[in-house]
Parts: sequence; C-alpha cells; structure tokens
Amino acid sequence: MTMNNIKWIFFDLDGTLVDNIPELYRVYINFLKNYGIKGNKKEFERLNGPSLTEIISILKNKYHIDRSSKRLFADYLKQIQIAYKKMKPKKHSRQLLDILNKNGYKLALVTSSPRNLSCLLLKQYGWKKFFKHYVFGDDIFHSKPHPSIYKVCLKKTKAIAKQTLVIEDSKNGFKSATKAGLKCVLLKKNVNLHNIIKILNNYERQII
Repeated sequence: MTMNNIKWIFFDLDGTLVDNIPELYRVYINFLKNYGIKGNKKEFERLNGPSLTEIISILKNKYHIDRSSKRLFADYLKQIQIAYKKMKPKKHSRQLLDILNKNGYKLALVTSSPRNLSCLLLKQYGWKKFFKHYVFGDDIFHSKPHPSIYKVCLKKTKAIAKQTLVIEDSKNGFKSATKAGLKCVLLKKNVNLHNIIKILNNYERQII
C-alpha cells in the first residue's frame, strides 16, 4: 500500500477508533433521566462532536435544568468515566494504525473528549506510540462542528491541508474538518480495516 500524496491523517477517537457510541448514548440517556427528561437518538447524534462543556451548556439551557453547570459537568463526567471502563477499540483499529505508521504516514488524534479520558484509552490500548500530535476537547473553546479543533491541529502539526486526510464517524466531525479546509472520510457503521485501507487507496488515486 503506497499513498505518497497524503502525508498526515487526522483521526477522531470516539466512534472512529473506539467502539463506544452505544455506551455514550446510555450515559446521555441516564444523565437526562436523572432530571426527569427523556433523551432521544436525534439529539444525541447532534451532540456527537461538541465537547462535554458544550454538551452540558446545551442540555442545561434547553431543558432548564436547575443545577449549576459545574455540578452537571461533574455528574456527566463521572458517568462517562464509569462507561469508559467498558469500552473497547474497534476491530482492527490497532492493525490499521500500525499499517499506516509502517507506510510512513504521520498521525494526529483530534477528539472532543477531555484529555484525561482520551489518554486513559490511549494508554490502555497501547496507542500512544502511533500518534505524533493530539488535540483534545479541553484544548479549544469551540469544538466540532466548529472548525477550530482541526485548524488548531493543522497549526500544531504544520501539515499542508491538501496533503491531509481526516477520518471521522460523525456529521459534526465531518463539518468541522471540511470547514477547516480539509478532505474528510465519513465512515459508515461497522466499517472494517480493509474498507478503510481501500478508501485511502481510492482517495490517493483521486488526488494524483
């Protein structure tokens, strides 16, 4: 596999490399349930991208939850920390990262999740060695779908936009990347390693 035209690949974490969307959905449902509110999948999908701070602000304002943002953040974060212990990497994720590294790609992780939670997973899965740079949700003021997080990563890596490809699983992530001037592959559900390699090879041929 040779893809010399692409130098950098920016990876999302939740739902892209880690199979944790079902667990995060349960956290969202249970969090709102504690305040007598019934969540729904459409709203959850809209919240797949923003940072936890932004999610709390959105839910607090929409449902007029009579708790401080600090308290709500702590409650939600505690539930996520418990859920993270049950999370598993997507099948073949490690092999994919290893193949890309061996083929000379530089990888960066761009996630709306907090640094401490993301690093917990990276350490647990032994993925730290694969990434040269990271941008976390608490590194920025505006998360996905705002382009800020990918602009920060471009600046941090000194990558050239046309030589960079983003791998995302959410519409908010896709919007964030494209608004930052980057080409983005929006993964379908249950995509496997061979699908991703095929996508990258096809994209490489398109930009020759």
